[in-house]
Amino acid sequence: PTGLLLSQPGEIVSAAGVAATGWVVWRAMPQATLVEPLRRARWQALRHAAIVIFVLGVLTYLWVRRLMQPLRDLEQRALSLFDTSRSVHDGWPDVGGEVGALAHALRHVGAERAHLESFTNEVLGRLRSVMEAAPLGIGFTRNQRFELISPAWCRMLQRDESELLGRHASEIFVSPADYEALGPLVREAFAGTGAYVGEWRFLRRDGSQFWGQLNARPVARDNPGAGTIWTCSDVTDLRASR
Repeated sequence: PTGLLLSQPGEIVSAAGVAATGWVVWRAMPQATLVEPLRRARWQALRHAAIVIFVLGVLTYLWVRRLMQPLRDLEQRALSLFDTSRSVHDGWPDVGGEVGALAHALRHVGAERAHLESFTNEVLGRLRSVMEAAPLGIGFTRNQRFELISPAWCRMLQRDESELLGRHASEIFVSPADYEALGPLVREAFAGTGAYVGEWRFLRRDGSQFWGQLNARPVARDNPGAGTIWTCSDVTDLRASR
C-alpha cells in the first residue's frame, strides 16, 4: 500500500497495492509530460525577466541621456567658443551643479576673450593707421619673419604686403652675408643701449638696390622671443652725396 517507484527510462512508473482487494494499481507517465509545466514556468520566468530588464534598460538609458544632455550641449558650445558669429551669451546650458558651474566659467572666459579680441583689433587698427601714415618704413618681425610691415617700406622695396608677410627678413637684403652680419650687431646693441641704428643695402623687386637707415628695438628686452620692431628710411641720396 505504501507504493513503489520503479525505474524506467523516459517514464515515471509507480505501483501500489490496494488493501483488502488484492489489487495492484500501476501508473506510467512520460517524464517529459511531468516536467513540461516546470519547463514552461522557467521560460515564462525568463521572458518576464528579459522584459523587465529591457524596460529598465530603456528607462535607465533615457534617464542617463537626459542627465548627459546638458553636458553634450556644453561640449558643442565650447567647440564654438571662438565662433565670432555667435553671441558669447547664447547656447550655454542653463543647469545647476558641476555642469552649470563649468558652463558659467566657460561663458566668462568667452566674454573675456571677446573683449580682449575687440581691444586687440582696435589696437591693431590704430597701429595700421599709424603705419600707413608714417613716412618711414615700419616692420615687426618674430622668429626672423615679417608679421607686420608698413606701406612705406613696401613702396621702398617695390613689393606688395602679401609678398613680405611671413617671409624671412633676410630676403630684403642685397646679400645674405649682410643679414648674417647684422644679427650680432643687433644683439650687442640690444644688450647695451636697447636700440640699434645702422645703414644697410636693400634689394628692390626689380633688382635695384638702395641704402636704408635701419633702426631696431626689441618689443620686450627681457623676452627676446616677443619680436623686434624695425624702422627704415631711404638714404640712397645721402650715401650718393658722400
